[in-house]
Amino acid sequence: MKQTTILIILLAMAHISYAEEAFHPADTNQDWQISAQEFQAYNQAWQQNQSWPHGTVPIPLTDLTRAAFLLSNGGNYFYDDSKTDALRWVSGKKPITNTLGMTFVDIAPGTFMMG
Repeated sequence: MKQTTILIILLAMAHISYAEEAFHPADTNQDWQISAQEFQAYNQAWQQNQSWPHGTVPIPLTDLTRAAFLLSNGGNYFYDDSKTDALRWVSGKKPITNTLGMTFVDIAPGTFMMG
């Protein structure tokens, strides 16, 4: 029983550490938002074929293009592991699902009217 518990804890820790790797490489402060400064630095590193501390080296054009897309759509993004390659980083805020299975999404101010 003790070995099973340890194995479950190790598997949970492995999953948590994998989730930490889900940030876009351009998001250097890992706040789920790509700023103009972060994008400029990432773009410059790509243009000069420099290495980058996070992600694939050399920087793939698909990751750079996705960073530009995310920035042009407000900068906020979340990770969706059901998608592939650079499309894993989705523009917007991650929907929240409670224990009852209800999903809540972020609605921008001034875009929703009841009635």
